[in-house]
Amino acid sequence: MKPRKWTLEKLLEEALKYNSKRTFELGNNGAYQTTRNRNLESIFFNHMPKDSRVGQKPHNFIWDFKNIQQEALKYQKLSDFRKNSRPAYKAALRNNILNKVTGHMIRKRGKWSFDELCQEALQYKTRKDFHKNNPGAYSAAHKSKNLDNICIHMIQPGISSNPEKELFDILKVNKKEIKKLRLRKIFVENKPHIKGFDLDIYDPLLNKGIEFDGRYWHTVAGLKTGREHWPISDLNNYHQIKDDYFASKGITILHIREEDWLKNKKNCIEKCLNFLKS
Repeated sequence: MKPRKWTLEKLLEEALKYNSKRTFELGNNGAYQTTRNRNLESIFFNHMPKDSRVGQKPHNFIWDFKNIQQEALKYQKLSDFRKNSRPAYKAALRNNILNKVTGHMIRKRGKWSFDELCQEALQYKTRKDFHKNNPGAYSAAHKSKNLDNICIHMIQPGISSNPEKELFDILKVNKKEIKKLRLRKIFVENKPHIKGFDLDIYDPLLNKGIEFDGRYWHTVAGLKTGREHWPISDLNNYHQIKDDYFASKGITILHIREEDWLKNKKNCIEKCLNFLKS
């Protein structure tokens, strides 16, 4: 049998199915070994629980600006900071202070290889973050016409994830009337920071909607992107607030989780079709 060629997107998708390195190795040894051979462990294994180790921060430790800055000052190269202090690096990215705390560091100069660009791009969740935190790599990817390929794991604002788009296209075959619904200038009592809601799939004839809950973009961290000014309580209760708003408009919502889609796509499709029956 011809060995499978693993793209970065497929490797990431496969790695996210497992909650430990051991289960990943047992579940798909080919993908596991490919990930290790390409030195992608620090990226693709990042969501997996880590073993306790010497030097681990206390449970109440907070990566605030001061602590991130102190950690960053230990390194002269951005690549070393990213590789050897992942929690501080990720906190700097999350709080949009990476440039502030790494101004003293030496960044890569010269030509970027395709593999280097891929590994660099995997540090960011959006193209905006990629461009902001490493304009040199972003520009190199753009000039080499590889930007779309190395940013394939990112979700751009207003653009659906691949599984969500696949579900929409499948349902569209049987339900020509479905569409995406984007509401702006909405009003939610005592929540002036909420300006609008989107529905991934909407049937105007039945007044029903389907939400595809992606594993990252429907977590608090994912929801915070573009909603940094929202109270944390509203981020935690985002789905309930959104469902309540649509319920007030007479729209019934069905949620499809990405985890369920990956486990049993056929069952999810049947569930949606049954939901959209008149």
